Parts: sequence; structure tokens; C-alpha cells
Amino acid sequence: PTIPSGVIEAAILNYVPGYIEALTALGISLPLVVMITLQNVQGATYAVHSGYPDHPPPPITRANLECHPILVDTLGSQLDYQRALRPAIDALWNVAGYSEAQSFDASGKWKGPAR
Repeated sequence: PTIPSGVIEAAILNYVPGYIEALTALGISLPLVVMITLQNVQGATYAVHSGYPDHPPPPITRANLECHPILVDTLGSQLDYQRALRPAIDALWNVAGYSEAQSFDASGKWKGPAR
């Protein structure tokens, strides 16, 4: 089984800002901690490209992937949230053998699925 990075990243980057804004609208004050966990993923691969002709990513060796907590202390723009959430996405790319996500540009803006 594969975990498509573009789908996971899009979900994180599209939904988390809405959750944060909804919580603050309900009166929950900042700061908030965002924790991203992929459960029951042992044996799957985190697919960061559409094809791996020579070097497929290694299978995930843990049942659960728990990314480091992200502290959100201010409301911001979509780009601000992308920059804030990038360390969690970098951690997901780590399991595919990369030091950081390749799906962001130099300014920290998400480019979409890597190609």
C-alpha cells in the first residue's frame, strides 16, 4: 500500500487552518497545538513522486507516524499556515528518505504534489 503525499499534504494544508479558525470562533484562545499522526501505516510507503523507476521509498517500519507538535500562536494567511505546518510535512518526507519536503518553494509556499 502507498500513502500519496499530495493527497495527505493537501488535506493537512486545506483543513487545519479551518479547524484553527473554527476553534477560535468558538472561543478557544490561542496558542493551539497541532499534532498530526498517521495511524496503522506499518509496511506502507509514503509516495512522494508518481513513479519510482529505480529507488522506491522504504516501507514504513512503525505502526504510527507521529509528527512533532506544531504551536500556532497567531491566526494568519494560508501561506502563514503552510509555513507553520511544513515541519510536520518534512517529517513525513523523512520516512521516504528525504531530509525535507520537496513540495514547497523557497518562500515556504506549498507547490502541490511533487513530480
